[in-house]
Amino acid sequence: MNIINFFNELKHLWKMQTSAKYREQETLEKGKQLWEKLDWKLPKAEGVTSKDRVRLKMFKKMVEELPQSDRVALRTWLASQTKYWHENFSEHATPREEEIQRKQWQIYSQHLEVVMMWM
Repeated sequence: MNIINFFNELKHLWKMQTSAKYREQETLEKGKQLWEKLDWKLPKAEGVTSKDRVRLKMFKKMVEELPQSDRVALRTWLASQTKYWHENFSEHATPREEEIQRKQWQIYSQHLEVVMMWM
């Protein structure tokens, strides 16, 4: 079993050195895992700046403690989510769907601003 792990790690390192797409996918996956880990420890996000102040302060303290590579991964994932929710905003959505989309975009963009303070 150790030999299989060795070759899997070797393959991973080789792909990280030679494939930009693989590096991007790995960074996004790492960022998503970090987001889920941090989000779980925080109060529920409201998607309204005035209501999320306490959450954002707590998030800022958590980000301070992260190594630079984790901050980069988190920034990359939050930027991708912000872009997704901004670009995929449906023109023919119901008011309820628009509210959900706006809320998601607001949550990710607020947290991205906090992460960008450390870049």
